[in-house]
Amino acid sequence: MLDEFKLVYNDNIINYKIKNNARTTKISFSCKEGKVIVTKPVKYPVNKVKKLVNENIDLIYKLYKKYDSLLLKRKEILFLGKRLDFKIVYGNNEIKVIDNIFYIFAKDIGNEELIRTLIKDYFKNFAYKILALKLDFWTSKMGLDYNIFKVKYMTTRWGSCIKGTKTLNFNSKIVMLQDRVIDLIVVHELCHLVHANHQMKFWNLLSKYVPDYKILDKWLKNNSSEFLI
Repeated sequence: MLDEFKLVYNDNIINYKIKNNARTTKISFSCKEGKVIVTKPVKYPVNKVKKLVNENIDLIYKLYKKYDSLLLKRKEILFLGKRLDFKIVYGNNEIKVIDNIFYIFAKDIGNEELIRTLIKDYFKNFAYKILALKLDFWTSKMGLDYNIFKVKYMTTRWGSCIKGTKTLNFNSKIVMLQDRVIDLIVVHELCHLVHANHQMKFWNLLSKYVPDYKILDKWLKNNSSEFLI
């Protein structure tokens, strides 16, 4: 789990996370999906990291603004496997997809954090609708059941399963994917209700329902840069 902190600079609230890395011997700064990541050696004290952050506030702010400017300058976005035109226009803080254009209607079109929040909220709400239908179909087909499913924004993982409580978790960015890849992720997590680990029996069960899972999984990995928000 990453420790998360906030700092204020030039009237901007910058979220940053401190991440331990057993293989590093130095402090490094990076920015991913609107949050600054500070990577440190495992035994390096957090209070010293926070001090370094304050001492390097100018560098961190530049990283933050450089990333955010990419969002505002974005021309396209993946939605349900299609590459849509991406447009930010003045409006009442809502998102609509019209004629293959992903419109973001925002009260402050220059506010990167607002734009990102609108996208995340829209994705989350849409993902619940899609996943409810997908889970109904696949649980019936596979003869399985679950207790509850949740949708949340994740930066790396597409899903997870807690076998003991039959809880399924899915990444809200799943709405960016084509239908067949969504099937892969849903079936993958349902298979974990039977086999907790990635043993041969797990892969055999997955391939029974998604024979081309290796091709789809490779596509996910090769296009990871497309899913940054």
